[in-house]
Amino acid sequence: MSSIVKEIYDRFDRHPLTDTAADYSHIGYMDIRSARNGYRLIPHVGNSVLGMNIDIAVPNGIFSTAAPTKVETSPNFGGLGKIEVKDSSQVGTTTGVIGSAPAVEGLLLPGDQGFDLFTDLHKQVSALKPIVAGAMKSLCYDIELQSFDLEETSGKRLYHRSTGETEWERNIYYQIASTDHVTFGLRLDGSVITSSSDMHVDAPIPDGIKPGSQPVFRAGEYSRGAGARSTMPMESLVAFSGMQHAIEQLYA
Repeated sequence: MSSIVKEIYDRFDRHPLTDTAADYSHIGYMDIRSARNGYRLIPHVGNSVLGMNIDIAVPNGIFSTAAPTKVETSPNFGGLGKIEVKDSSQVGTTTGVIGSAPAVEGLLLPGDQGFDLFTDLHKQVSALKPIVAGAMKSLCYDIELQSFDLEETSGKRLYHRSTGETEWERNIYYQIASTDHVTFGLRLDGSVITSSSDMHVDAPIPDGIKPGSQPVFRAGEYSRGAGARSTMPMESLVAFSGMQHAIEQLYA
């Protein structure tokens, strides 16, 4: 059974660019951007930087239990690769082809067909609040949450000739703010190192994520406001691994 995020992507995707290397059968990862009275989810299809912006307007933001008041969807182009211009009539990219006319913003209001999907999605997202708060408590911060941002900047598979091992890079950045305007920045490393034999995989591989693996952070740093960075203890790495797993269930 598909997630609500995948159902939304399939139903409202109007991306003009088709990534020929992407796996459109699943969502590979999702970024989150908070705002004062709303937030943006950016799900990306497997093995691609291309995605969809899902802008949900809701009073008091991402952790509010109020109902969404409007939703806008639009294409997200991620970080596109090198552009090749072969002649004046043919413009493309190294991994994509233009498959449709440029898309326009899509606005949905309560009562519009499909709006219930976004209402259900917001219920799932706002329900993450106690999980995020619990992860922060593992760092000895008992805070009332205001906003939450997530950015994944995982890299490609890296082969280390000196050791014969393959590193699957996975880096997650969180920014968590409290209602009393204290902001925490967290950087966690969930990279996986395996034997070199794993370099020979026939199926397309999502950047930085070993197929079938669960988020397990092995190192991390955090800071409070403009303070110095501190190393995260093991119990916090476990707590934030669980939190990331809960987030990924939104689009798994």
